[in-house]
Amino acid sequence: MDKIISFIFCGLILFGLTMESEATIEGSCRDLQVNADVPDVVKVTFDQRYKGAQQIVWEDRDDQCKATFEYRGKKMFAFFNRSGSWMKSFTKVTPQDLPVSVMLYIQEHLDGYELNRHYLRADTEIESYAVAVKKGADYVWMQFDLDGKFISSQV
Repeated sequence: MDKIISFIFCGLILFGLTMESEATIEGSCRDLQVNADVPDVVKVTFDQRYKGAQQIVWEDRDDQCKATFEYRGKKMFAFFNRSGSWMKSFTKVTPQDLPVSVMLYIQEHLDGYELNRHYLRADTEIESYAVAVKKGADYVWMQFDLDGKFISSQV
C-alpha cells in the first residue's frame, strides 16, 4: 500500500513540475528524487542567492540539483552543480514582458506555431529570453538577447 501511495505522489509531483519546467522531465521516479536530501553546500548557495524564496521543491539529479520555487512574486527554477555553484536560472515571464521583436520573429519564421513557454534565462555568461513555441507535438526552443535579437534555436 505504501508503494502505491508513493507511486501516486511521485506521479502528481512530476506532473506539476513538468508544467513549470524548462522541458519535460525525463526518466522515471527511480531516477528523480523530489525534495531529496541535496548537499548542504547547494542549499547554502541557494539561500544566499534567493533569500526569502518560498514553496521550494528540490530535485536531485545525477550531476546537478534543481530548485523550483517562488521568489519576489515570480515562479522560478534554478540549477546548481553538486559542489554548490549556481549554474543557471529561469524566471517565468508573461508574453507582454517579451520584446516585440521576439513575437515578430516567431510570426515571420515559425508560421502556425503558438507561444508556449517563456522565461528570462540567466547563466554565468549571459542573460536572455528562453522561449518555446509549439505546433502539434513539435516544440522549438529559442534564445533571444534582452533586446529581442534571435541568438539560437533547438528542436
